Amino acid sequence: MRAPDRDPTYSDLRINSTLCKTYVEDMAHLGLKIKQEEPVPFEASTDMGNVSYVVPSFHGAFPVPTTPDVAAHNPKFAACAGTEEAHLSALACAKGMAMMAIRVLTDDNIADGARRDFNKKN
Repeated sequence: MRAPDRDPTYSDLRINSTLCKTYVEDMAHLGLKIKQEEPVPFEASTDMGNVSYVVPSFHGAFPVPTTPDVAAHNPKFAACAGTEEAHLSALACAKGMAMMAIRVLTDDNIADGARRDFNKKN
């Protein structure tokens, strides 16, 4: 029997500054202010980190309106995520990501910048 792997299942997320900046700009066009970077890195596990080592990547997030006593991954959060306000937040995020994708495909400066960011060593 093979011993279980001891390596982490998920890699850390490589940040692509060009894609993040483009998303912030696109969200601003939708009237939403998004921070490009968090002063303290957000800790979570996602296989998107693995993807970010293979291709230039972006992992967006959006707020789900809650009250201070609600944490993610529990029934209270699920209830908050089912509200109209949370749905509108998700739609705005999807629009911003679609706008960013179109710009990557149509603006060589953005595509080249994303490629340069990806090729930088962390």
